[in-house]
Amino acid sequence: MEGIIRISSRLIGFHEGHNIRTYPIRQVENVHLSPGGGVVEVYLQHLKQPLVIIWPDLFECQAAS
Repeated sequence: MEGIIRISSRLIGFHEGHNIRTYPIRQVENVHLSPGGGVVEVYLQHLKQPLVIIWPDLFECQAAS
């Protein structure tokens, strides 16, 4: 899936065209960041495997209020 990631105080959302997947932020157990490899692993309570986000240039991430 390739698209936009939106993170709010309540949800993590992945948007690709008309496809939207959201996960409640309260279910996040852990986040592992590997800046050298551009990989973010998000561990959620109900998933056996983490959500793996591959970001070629991880330091281009931005936050907006």
